[in-house]
Amino acid sequence: MLHRLRTEYKVRTLACEGGAALFRSLLENALVDQLNLTIAPYLFGGKDAPTITGLDKTFLPRSVHCSLKDMRVVGDECFLTYRIRHQRARS
Repeated sequence: MLHRLRTEYKVRTLACEGGAALFRSLLENALVDQLNLTIAPYLFGGKDAPTITGLDKTFLPRSVHCSLKDMRVVGDECFLTYRIRHQRARS
């Protein structure tokens, strides 16, 4: 579907909002260029609390490196924008 949106409709930017399963799927397929993360002052969890990908740290075969593009604070919330740095394919 993403390929069709790009080729047939010339979509170059797409915001995908969802939970851990969507984020993990997009990340696994190297389809994430930017991560918008909101930090709000609510604490919850414990050792079984969900992660951003919905899985434990063993999910990723390697680290995903990000670089901070923007940060805004509004009230008690912090809005962070990160650029995903994709690993180059090795030959």
